[in-house]
This record gives sequence, C-alpha cells and structure tokens, in this order.
Amino acid sequence: MPFAAGLEERGARAVAAARASGDAQALVQAYRRARWHQRNHHQAYKAAFDMVRARRPDLSESDIADMVMFVIAWASHEHADWFWRCIPTTDMASAMVDGGADGRPG
Repeated sequence: MPFAAGLEERGARAVAAARASGDAQALVQAYRRARWHQRNHHQAYKAAFDMVRARRPDLSESDIADMVMFVIAWASHEHADWFWRCIPTTDMASAMVDGGADGRPG
C-alpha cells in the first residue's frame, strides 16, 4: 500500500471516529480557543490533545494524536472560513487588550 493511500485511510478513520463520538467538535473548539488566546499551533494542538485524552482515556496516545492531527486538518480545510476566525485580527487583539472584546472565538 502506498504511503499516501495509507495516510488517507488512517485520516478518514480518525475523522469518522471523532465525528461519531462528538470529539471532533470539542477538539476543534479546544484548538480554536487556544489559538484565539494567541497560542501557536503546537500549544493549540497540545490543548486539543489534552482535552481528548481527558475525554477518552480508552484511546492510545497514538490514536489521540491521529484524531487531533487529522480532525484539525479536515476542519481547517473543509470549514476554512469558520475555522480560521479563531485568529484575532490586529484590531480584535487590540480591543481584547483594551477590554472591548469578549475573548471568545466566533
């Protein structure tokens, strides 16, 4: 089996499992919240990973890593306009510092 085909199959399984269990929405929100609060990708990924680990102690760390990686990739591609609204614009970031924004992603 070619590498890309195996990766595609693994990703499809991870996304399907996350969507069926309700973990997809929760992990994407954890990632987006971390990014909203000016965290980098690695920190946001870790926040999503930790959230899934807390919700799903039955999963191996490898399965959690797959779920987080593939769901974030899927959501950022399939729902890009919504997904990337978690990154505040310069004006929004200034408003947050000045107390004008609620500090939550849309």
